[in-house]
Amino acid sequence: MMTFELKRRNSGMKENMELFRERDEGLRNSIEQEMDMEASEYMEYADALERDDAAIFISEASIAEDGRYIPGQVCEVNQEAVEYSPELAELSEELKTWVKQGEPMSCAVASQTMTVNQLEGTFHSEKEMIDIGRQNEWYSDGTYPKDVGKIAEYMGFDVERNYNAGTEVLREANCENVKVLVSVDSTLLHYPTCEKECNPDHVVQVLRVGNTPQGEIVILNDPGHENGRGAVYPMSVFERAYDGFATTIRKGELA
Repeated sequence: MMTFELKRRNSGMKENMELFRERDEGLRNSIEQEMDMEASEYMEYADALERDDAAIFISEASIAEDGRYIPGQVCEVNQEAVEYSPELAELSEELKTWVKQGEPMSCAVASQTMTVNQLEGTFHSEKEMIDIGRQNEWYSDGTYPKDVGKIAEYMGFDVERNYNAGTEVLREANCENVKVLVSVDSTLLHYPTCEKECNPDHVVQVLRVGNTPQGEIVILNDPGHENGRGAVYPMSVFERAYDGFATTIRKGELA
């Protein structure tokens, strides 16, 4: 179970109050009382939420009979918390955009589809993105690392590719309107005790990096399997599967 820091809204309320200071005294008093009540209710709710530690519910990871690591999964985001926390609201929307890749090697396209839909707040199908990729030779039964993010660039977003990045780039996913795609070794992700070198063959979206009492975790939208929405891995497991290639996607001036 994991809780993100809640953002207080007091500063926004004060700005709203300023708009009414020169208006009718009775109307202003009524508005201020309503805002004070809202702030009071929020503070009571935030205190209760922090006591309950229940902003995000994560299911437990398990090991299958064949030794496959089955990650935990974000199974619920407290919708009352979403009302007061922009970060939780963004995470909740990101989870809704998850898609399972439609072709065996279309993980990078599916991951870009999710990020573009998140940043635009609209809906593009993976098929639409695959067509763009094929027409421009950025996708043909797979995507080369140099072409990851090209579809997002085509759609008007700013893209930066990092070829030897540490885990610090993963934490950029915690920033508002910054999306992070990474290449991973799917075998090491699902069989973390496997003795092999990291050889990336899969692309996923990093949604968040956070802390739990059990240690640091990484939350993903993984288009490669049915339970990939909000998949949760310990950082120690994820690091073995991550080779340092990451692509960050942000809104561009014309997006």
